[in-house]
Amino acid sequence: MELYGSYTSPYVRQCRVVVTDTGVPCKLVETDVASSAGKTPTMRIPFLRDGDLQLNDSASICRYLRERVGQTFLPTVRDQELFSLAGTVLDSAINIFLFERNDGLLPSQSKYLKKQAARVDAGLRALNEQKLPFAGPLSDAEIRIACLLGWGRFRKRFSIEGLDNLARFLEGADAWPPFAETEPPEGAPPPV
Repeated sequence: MELYGSYTSPYVRQCRVVVTDTGVPCKLVETDVASSAGKTPTMRIPFLRDGDLQLNDSASICRYLRERVGQTFLPTVRDQELFSLAGTVLDSAINIFLFERNDGLLPSQSKYLKKQAARVDAGLRALNEQKLPFAGPLSDAEIRIACLLGWGRFRKRFSIEGLDNLARFLEGADAWPPFAETEPPEGAPPPV
């Protein structure tokens, strides 16, 4: 089984956390979006290959990994909602990051990016109001939230200063081995 992606992608990191948490044997094949564009219909990372099976989204990959060891992925509506909310915030933050990096556009220069920035702020505040654990193990929804926060910190994209629940949650996530072991390495290359 091979997981294609980069060490800096928060979506790849989520899959790597689940691989570590479940112990499913899986090799990371380091690639970026440009190199993998012809290998997946979504033209993005991560994607997973296991024999003839190819999965092209982090959610389906995580579900597949969980089911391989008899675990349930997102067992409740609350889990699905938190997972989706964190994904929306992460997508918006990545859009802002990519527009800035690729086109030199900032939120102050674009109505679309202003809306994305407002979505990030509102989403982080909403996540801060949730009852989140201050120590592992983490559910799949909580892993996605931790990957969002970890990516924001790594890329210096947003601050969680004043969002005390999220700050304590991230501190606890950082101490949970499957999350800590998947931290992007120092000096990691620039892909998402």
